[in-house]
Amino acid sequence: MLCELVWVLQRCYRVDRSRVGSILEQILLTRELRVQSLYTVWLALRDYREGPADFADYLVARINLQEGCAETLTFDVDASKAPGMRLLS
Repeated sequence: MLCELVWVLQRCYRVDRSRVGSILEQILLTRELRVQSLYTVWLALRDYREGPADFADYLVARINLQEGCAETLTFDVDASKAPGMRLLS
C-alpha cells in the first residue's frame, strides 16, 4: 500500500521526493495507523531519502535482508545502490 501511495504521489500528482518522504514519515508516526514491519519501513524510508532509487526498491531490499537474504538482484542501476542489492548485468 505504501509503495502504491508513493507511486501515485510521484507519477500522478508530481509530488517531489522530499515531500513524499515527509508524507511517509507522517503516516508512520500516526498512532491510529498500523504499518507492517514498521522498523523495516523506517529503514527503507531512510534509504529512500539518502539514495536515488524508488521507495519500493528500498523496501524490497530491506524486507529481503530482514528475511535473511544475503542480497537481492536487480536490473535497476539506481536500485543496485541500495543496501543488500546487487546489479544483475
